[in-house]
Amino acid sequence: MYWDLSLTLLLVANLVLIPVDVAFFSDPGDPYWMAFHLASDSIFFVDIVFNFRTGVITTEGVERVNLDPAYIARHYLRTWFLLDFLSTVPFDYICFLVDGAFDGWRRPDALSAIRLLHLAKLLGLLKLLRLSRLCRYLSSLQEHSFAYSSAVYLSLANLVGLMMLIAHWNGCLQFFVAMMQGFPEGSWVSKDGIQHRPLFEQYSWSMFNALSQMLSIGYGQNAPSTVVDMWLVTLGMVTGATGYALLIGHATTLIQSLDYTKRQHREKMERVEEYMQYRRMPKELRFRVRNYFEHRHEGKSFDEDAILVQLSQPLKEDVMKHNCRATIRAVPFLSDADPCFVSDLVTRLRYEFFQPGDLIIKQGSLGHKMYFIQSGTVKLLLDGGQFLGTLSEGSYFGGMRSYAHCTW
Repeated sequence: MYWDLSLTLLLVANLVLIPVDVAFFSDPGDPYWMAFHLASDSIFFVDIVFNFRTGVITTEGVERVNLDPAYIARHYLRTWFLLDFLSTVPFDYICFLVDGAFDGWRRPDALSAIRLLHLAKLLGLLKLLRLSRLCRYLSSLQEHSFAYSSAVYLSLANLVGLMMLIAHWNGCLQFFVAMMQGFPEGSWVSKDGIQHRPLFEQYSWSMFNALSQMLSIGYGQNAPSTVVDMWLVTLGMVTGATGYALLIGHATTLIQSLDYTKRQHREKMERVEEYMQYRRMPKELRFRVRNYFEHRHEGKSFDEDAILVQLSQPLKEDVMKHNCRATIRAVPFLSDADPCFVSDLVTRLRYEFFQPGDLIIKQGSLGHKMYFIQSGTVKLLLDGGQFLGTLSEGSYFGGMRSYAHCTW
């Protein structure tokens, strides 16, 4: 998990910084960028090796983790290996090494060096394929590290982050295309006169252009006057409109799924209110019924019995053991009982909720149930109201010739 989290952070850094390097920096020999790329490529290469040694979850019959090296290798080669390989190999630096042009690129009059620089820049864009790896790691973290409600918020954050990343890429693309053309007079960069401005100003104007086009509020500082700029504006508008539609649709779906449980509980309470009104229940009885449902389900709408009945017997036993683990530990004869007996017992337990003042067992009645107290306290009273004692969590009772009066 920590490896996946570290790689996720490194991938985010790569997807943000690599377009900046490609678009705004013309020196491929910059030591800081070389160190960053070398460190990133090395770590991602190690991750490729790890992927050949990481078990694969199979769902053929029973879900299990397949640790067979040959199966793992075949599965990885068929799925994500090609994208991981293309995004890890430093083709841009290999291009310079093969051509021996690390010195030649500094000669502005050397046409071959300029073409080589452009080729290396384009090859560097292959590293943006790491977005596929980021999506996989985010999906894995979301599946294994977050509850469903938290995962909904994470999905929304991922969606917003993706839109911001696309806007960032579009901004870098605006400047990159002009740079690849040599900043012609008709380009927006030359019109605004920012080709020799500091990096922050260049990036700010590029993002302004990109967001203006994506949000369809204008063309930026100047309307496009070249064919290339017109296509860039068109691409920005189409990307923005598509992203906006996807963002609204996906966000609406996620918010509705987040509110599903509350909506179901609200609908259940509306049906209860309708029933009580139909039966003309008195105010005090209505209050007790509402209070029961609010505390019994604690705002949840799921039917636990309906869920448990669908599970296989071994899985149901494990779930019930987990649900009753505190009670089993608190009851002395259960904590020391035979595991087979406990397993059979927990599958027969039923959860019941009583409100303060409820009469659980009346003195002299036939005892056909045994109760284990999971939370709260129970008072033992005789017919005359004589107090015998209080039972708390971990206690059990049933079949007694006494009153059992529930309290908090």
